[in-house]
Amino acid sequence: MAATATHVRRQSGLDITGLSMASMSFGMKISSGVGAAAIGWLLVLGNYDASLEVQPDSAINMINLAYMGSPHSVASGLLHSAQHPP
Repeated sequence: MAATATHVRRQSGLDITGLSMASMSFGMKISSGVGAAAIGWLLVLGNYDASLEVQPDSAINMINLAYMGSPHSVASGLLHSAQHPP
């Protein structure tokens, strides 16, 4: 990110270091929020109930999906996009 800001400053004379870092921070906060919400949505779909001592199978399946399926899907998507750039 800093290299991009340096390149823009050299090419145009504009110092965008603060803007680029603020944009990166904003993007990280949004993606963290969406990721946390997605976990919550999966738990709701699985009928998770924190007051129960033993969770139903549907909740356990959603927890397994969140821990194993979601990272696999993201990694597969990143690998696909790296192999087929726009």
